[in-house]
Amino acid sequence: GNVTVDGKPIDVLTDLEYRLLLFLYGRLDRVCDKYSIVESVWGEEYIDQVDDARIEKLVSRVRAKIEPDAAKPRYLVSVRGRGYKLVR
Repeated sequence: GNVTVDGKPIDVLTDLEYRLLLFLYGRLDRVCDKYSIVESVWGEEYIDQVDDARIEKLVSRVRAKIEPDAAKPRYLVSVRGRGYKLVR
């Protein structure tokens, strides 16, 4: 699928990046914990195989593509101790 941010197309997303963004978009403005992210992006059978570092790396790659300044996220924000959320 094609993804735009503020009406502008972004770099092509990998399959995992797209699945993460689609999952978060479906839960816009709601915190998504790491368990639900793994279950939805990788699949339930990967729950014990995907660690926090892999999730953080995937989030970082998506931020690099959708954020005006990935160092100061505006759209894909971390909620300390809880997970991540995509905000309007």
